[in-house]
Amino acid sequence: MCIIAIKSKGAKLDWGTLRNCWDANPDGAGFAYHRDGRVYISKGFMHFKDFKRAVKASPINDDTEAMLHFRIATHGGVVPSNCHPFPLSS
Repeated sequence: MCIIAIKSKGAKLDWGTLRNCWDANPDGAGFAYHRDGRVYISKGFMHFKDFKRAVKASPINDDTEAMLHFRIATHGGVVPSNCHPFPLSS
């Protein structure tokens, strides 16, 4: 089963916990955050260092709500396009 970590507004990211999530579910990751009335999605990270670099480069900070997803493959290949999150609408 996949792991979804929710970062609420005012919370700090705990990289040790996020690394544990990756180690338990190493088949890719992605994240989404809310800003200016829109949801932004980044996904397809197949290595933790790339995921961490992208999160740090994003505008996610202590005042940002975010969702971080760690995949364990149950269906489909272990490829970037199968990483979550998937947009529900445009």
